[in-house]
Amino acid sequence: MKTIGNVIGESYRDLLGKDEWMEFSKSIRETRNECEACRIPKSKGVQLHVHHLFYDFDRKPWEYDATEVVVLCSNCHQGMHDQLKQFRKHVFRHLKPRTFQVLNGALAVALTKYDPLTFVHALAEIVSNERLIQNHAAAWSKQSP
Repeated sequence: MKTIGNVIGESYRDLLGKDEWMEFSKSIRETRNECEACRIPKSKGVQLHVHHLFYDFDRKPWEYDATEVVVLCSNCHQGMHDQLKQFRKHVFRHLKPRTFQVLNGALAVALTKYDPLTFVHALAEIVSNERLIQNHAAAWSKQSP
C-alpha cells in the first residue's frame, strides 16, 4: 500500500532533503514572496514553506506543477495540516464512496465558477438553514430513481 511516508521506494522525509526538492521549493518561494494564506511577506522575516495541495504517490515532491503547491508561513502551514486532520476526522468518516464522488464533483464545479471564500460562506449559509436542506432533500428524493 502506498502512503505519503513511503513514496516511490524512499521515505517522503528523505525526498524532501534532496537537491531537486530544495531547488524546486526555493524557486517557488522566490516567485511568491508572501504567505498565500495570511499575506505576511517574507521581508518581515517569516519562514515560508511550500505545501502540496494534494499528493500523487507516483510523483516525487518536486515533480508537481507550480499551480499544485502553495506557499505558507510556518504558522499557516501548521494550521493547514491541523485543519486537514480535523476535516478528515469529522467529514470522511461520514462519506461513502459515491457520496464522496458527488461532493468532489460539486466542489470542482463550484470552485471553477465562484471565488472559493465566497462559495464557502454561501455553503455555510445553506447548511445552517434547516428548511433549505429539507427542501433540497425533498426535491432530490423526488428526482432519484
